Amino acid sequence: MIDGSLTESPVGAPADSRPTRSRVLVISGSGIAAILLLVGVGMAMTASRSWTAREMNVLEAVSRAHVAALDALALAINTLFSPRVAATIVVMVAVIIWVVTRRLRTTVQFVGIVSGSWLGTDAIKVLVHRPRPDGSLLAHPLIHEASNSYPSGHTAFAASLALTLIVLARGRRWQPAIVVIGAASAVVVAWSRVYLGVHYVSDVTASLVYSVVVVSTLSVLWERFAATAPVWDRAARRPVSRLD
Repeated sequence: MIDGSLTESPVGAPADSRPTRSRVLVISGSGIAAILLLVGVGMAMTASRSWTAREMNVLEAVSRAHVAALDALALAINTLFSPRVAATIVVMVAVIIWVVTRRLRTTVQFVGIVSGSWLGTDAIKVLVHRPRPDGSLLAHPLIHEASNSYPSGHTAFAASLALTLIVLARGRRWQPAIVVIGAASAVVVAWSRVYLGVHYVSDVTASLVYSVVVVSTLSVLWERFAATAPVWDRAARRPVSRLD
């Protein structure tokens, strides 16, 4: 279960308002186990030529069904969620959160969870080391990418961004809209990676699962260790429990 809120813990909030140690251990342990499982599955698929061939058949069929309007959409998504633009999006959303809430702790929470989840995919890419789909086999290749394929960084970013915003909006009247828009965005980005032929279906599926696991785990860890951690108030010259 994903935990978190746009609201800050009040001064003097009781310790039992945080996730219990046992819950943190269970969720953290489950998160680590899930990530290890994703890595293992990725390695197994990378080593299996028959599995890769079946997934490549899917990409070839998709490539033969390309149409101009979808080509333009997929290419636009590729640019919008590229690493440099994605980093800019994180900064822009963080600024908006700060302007709207005036809560530094909430802003830091957003940046930390999105960045931690997104950047973690790079480590998995190195561990699994799955080659990209062979673009020469596609009927209508649109772009070429040479980095590792599993999991999809574009998809992981879109999903992590959506999930973190859902966490921060918990209990707010606009949360349902964020859920719908965020879920749709993550699915569309995942589709675009397969449509462009730069990721297998299993790559984007793994990214969606990974994002849910990591954002959930980081959110619980934040609530346990960071949400109520005291910070230094320079004006009062003493530690306080808010970072607003």
